[in-house]
Amino acid sequence: MTVADQLFEEAKHLPDALAREALDFVQFLRQRYENRDDAAPQPAEDDVRTMLEQSRQDMIAGKVVPLAPVLDRVRAVAAGIRAARP
Repeated sequence: MTVADQLFEEAKHLPDALAREALDFVQFLRQRYENRDDAAPQPAEDDVRTMLEQSRQDMIAGKVVPLAPVLDRVRAVAAGIRAARP
């Protein structure tokens, strides 16, 4: 099974909000490294599995906070600051 297949299998078990965060992160990584000659080092397949499983366990245990609500709050505060400026 390829790493992409493993990502897909893991993502199928996530709630939509967490799957969206995972997708955003994957897109960030692709964008960050797609135009570089010195692409990110490739971790061993077992390391990737271990990291994915630990991430999944952290999400199940509630140790991971969805980023969208935090960003929404930051945007609201920034909008309030902009509105308060003379």
